[in-house]
Amino acid sequence: MSGGVTARRVADRLCWGDPQILDGYTVHTGRAGVADGPEFVHALGAFQHRGQLRLLSDGGNWPYTLAVAADDEKAMIYYVEGDVTVRFYETEERYRDAIREWEGGES
Repeated sequence: MSGGVTARRVADRLCWGDPQILDGYTVHTGRAGVADGPEFVHALGAFQHRGQLRLLSDGGNWPYTLAVAADDEKAMIYYVEGDVTVRFYETEERYRDAIREWEGGES
């Protein structure tokens, strides 16, 4: 894939239906197919250092739930037992709050 994997590409390829516009962010939902958590993260390239996407500290229940951050897009990709949610945040503050909540186990 030229240009690498981005949150927008994940939303475009794995999510369907109209996105939900909520207070401070937009949500896209879909499925990761048959990929388990580690396979999904590997496919995104989020295990690599200095990539466009980065695996966040485990605020979930690895490998069943995980989150990947896309700083350049102010987006987070959530994986929960095969379900995928991509959230695009309107502001840097909302994005940073979401990361803190995840890493604190509150998401």
